[in-house]
Amino acid sequence: MSETGEKKRVKDFLIDYEKEFTVLGIFIAIVIFSSAIRIEIFGYILSFIFFLLAVIIFSSIMQGMYDYEDQSFSLTLFIIVLSFGFLVFTFYFLIDFRVLWRFALPYILYFSLLVFISWLLSLLAKLIPSNQDQSETDEAFFKKLFNLKGLTKKKKVIGILIIIACLVFVWGLLWGISFVSIRSAIPLARIINDLLDKAHEQIMNFDISKLK
Repeated sequence: MSETGEKKRVKDFLIDYEKEFTVLGIFIAIVIFSSAIRIEIFGYILSFIFFLLAVIIFSSIMQGMYDYEDQSFSLTLFIIVLSFGFLVFTFYFLIDFRVLWRFALPYILYFSLLVFISWLLSLLAKLIPSNQDQSETDEAFFKKLFNLKGLTKKKKVIGILIIIACLVFVWGLLWGISFVSIRSAIPLARIINDLLDKAHEQIMNFDISKLK
């Protein structure tokens, strides 16, 4: 609810996010008209970059929607239609720029899966209960480990082996995450691209006169 006790309206929403909507419109226009660039590779690159920027701006606008405690019916309807319109634009971009997505989609899925799996692992790590006394003990242990002065030769060797083991574990974990991500991304990208190719073919061969 606003300070005056009134529900937020479409006018309020547009005023609050006027700059974001202006930038979003410019980015969408660049995405659409970049296909007219004579050197196609630059058109694809620019379209892809500004499409991602448009997604970020749109996500920011949608996130701000939750700051409103109460919304009018017209604002709710406006947001639904706006979201549907952006979804159609995204679908158009996926369908029309097939050359770009056949190349870029595997990499996008790879990095997305990489981030997602890393996030899951960090979430699982937070769920493990930690003991404050144990943490202080571990901290003191590693301080002694990296301060090699005054340690016996045997302890120095053990410390170095522990460091090597930790590095090998971290490297193995990163390699495993990367391996799982790329092995999942390639077949998934192939399936999605096949579906998009079929959708592109059906849309291009669709005869609108049949609707009359």
